[in-house]
Amino acid sequence: MRVSLFVTCLGDRFFADAAADAVRLLRSLDVDVDFPKNQTCCGQPAWNSGHIPQAREMAAHTAAVFADSDYVVLPSGSCAAMLRCTYPRLLEAPVVAERSYELAEFLVDVLKVTELGSGLKGRRLAYHHGCHALRELEVEEQPVRLLESAGAKIVPWEMDQECCGFGGLFSVKA
Repeated sequence: MRVSLFVTCLGDRFFADAAADAVRLLRSLDVDVDFPKNQTCCGQPAWNSGHIPQAREMAAHTAAVFADSDYVVLPSGSCAAMLRCTYPRLLEAPVVAERSYELAEFLVDVLKVTELGSGLKGRRLAYHHGCHALRELEVEEQPVRLLESAGAKIVPWEMDQECCGFGGLFSVKA
């Protein structure tokens, strides 16, 4: 199985440690991970701003970059939703859509991971569901299962499915 990690433009610039951790995690599960160097932005900022030709161009580039990947795994619900839900409309073809997964979704639904060790044993965590992962990808239980499998006790809270306002381009609009 060949998995390509799509780090995303924000991940590359601001969350490089998260990308490195994702690679380590996947490799610890005996997954062959590659990182295509010519990957760029998924095009969601252009799409959300109404710049459809630019979004289409970026989508075509991304589809070409990941054309030979068995799976495309993204540590971002927003970007994974862009590939899976928007690319088929932009490119009028499924392209990489059917092979694209948010990281927790891939671990649970494809790799069938049920145990991640005990690194969070005794920790109490409140988990917030990201909008695009929850509403577009329907990723709800997978992240919670993974956290619980690592020993965390998930504490329910009333705002766990409310929009935080950060997803996609919304966090940088004036």
